Amino acid sequence: MPSKKLPVLLAALLCQAGSSLAQTAPPPALPARPVAVSVPVPRAVILLSDCARVLLSRDDTGKGKIQTLIDRRRARAARREEGVTVTLPNNIITRTLGLAE
Repeated sequence: MPSKKLPVLLAALLCQAGSSLAQTAPPPALPARPVAVSVPVPRAVILLSDCARVLLSRDDTGKGKIQTLIDRRRARAARREEGVTVTLPNNIITRTLGLAE
């Protein structure tokens, strides 16, 4: 008789354990929205970031990468922009450091 009750008791125990695990699971994390931060930096850093961004990107416009870099530098000089915009993830580390809200 006890051997016939064992599978029924095991099934009941598994159902009970499964429902308790489902209730204690943490809620899913919200997707982090990136935050764009503009940082004032020296001209040499801006030049390096422009060069890296243009040379490592795909050339979809049909112009050469050198011409794209020249156009980008002229536009930046006309705007007198002296900062680099960095995209940071909105997570606990950047919120703790005060970089994101």
